[in-house]
Amino acid sequence: APAHRLAALAAEAATVLAFARSGAAAADRGEDVRVTGAQVLYLAGDLARRAAAESVHLHGAYGMTEACDAQLFLRRAAVDSQWLGTGTELLREAAARGAADPADPA
Repeated sequence: APAHRLAALAAEAATVLAFARSGAAAADRGEDVRVTGAQVLYLAGDLARRAAAESVHLHGAYGMTEACDAQLFLRRAAVDSQWLGTGTELLREAAARGAADPADPA
């Protein structure tokens, strides 16, 4: 069953990457991608936290020791979510930007 969980996370990572690349291409065309950017940031951050937690879980008690990098990734994901904003904050920001005047550059 661990392979199934890892495969699901890998598939989700590929989806988030494709969404990010689509947003980057839209930005290259000069389109407003503020909402897309907030959505990608939310999805990537959520995936990072879940993947790190799954990694620690798969490693068992060893996953929380300093000898294993899994705990480091879990801690980094937690800090990044505080620094970049929580999922709720990012979705609220994306919704607000989507409802804002598209001509407004802010």
